[in-house]
Amino acid sequence: MVAMQIEINGRGGVILLDPGYQIGRVITVMIDQQYPHTGRFVPSSCPQKEYCYQTMVGEKYVQWSVWNGSPKPETNLVYIGASYHSPVSVTERRNLVYNFRSLLATDRKGHLLAGVYFKAAPQSTFTLFCDDDQDSTIKHRIKVPSAKFIILNEVDNDVEKILDTCSKHLKMTKVQFCNVLSALAKILEDKDFLDQMCKINDDIYKLGVDENNNNEGANNYNLSG
Repeated sequence: MVAMQIEINGRGGVILLDPGYQIGRVITVMIDQQYPHTGRFVPSSCPQKEYCYQTMVGEKYVQWSVWNGSPKPETNLVYIGASYHSPVSVTERRNLVYNFRSLLATDRKGHLLAGVYFKAAPQSTFTLFCDDDQDSTIKHRIKVPSAKFIILNEVDNDVEKILDTCSKHLKMTKVQFCNVLSALAKILEDKDFLDQMCKINDDIYKLGVDENNNNEGANNYNLSG
């Protein structure tokens, strides 16, 4: 993601480029939330979700909210308070600790083709999905306990078939994809790591909630970096 500072007749704002794999558009975020502020919108590639990007206090964060069939949105933050140094130093900080993780393949229009997603938690479940090789209108999806991938020879035959198709869409060999899932499964066994990760994630979420409630959220927290 790239954030580009702009100014229009003295009004400040930010243009976000490549804001997400399901959002194939440029997002404009004005501090006063007036034109050409993008505001709330539904991406054509994901019509069940509604997105909204708005600036936070201090102009160091852009708050990103997602409504997915619920009146309560998921709240994320994009850090824009520093100049470019490296991809990691200016990336969306929430993604570094966000407790919902995914590895996905999409087409050029942002439509999902295949991948895996899971919640970062002990005894998690990997959801594997893909389009059928012969008929893209047929969708395959299966849930597998993450612990099954610690010892790869415990994977069932029906899972093997989806692994084959997923790895092709992800442009990996099946061995590479399985090794990724195995490494993730072992990480999910580390309770101390998960506790720390989820604590940071909760702090970032509370920052966004405080901003919605009292307009002081970004001033009440000190996020590293």
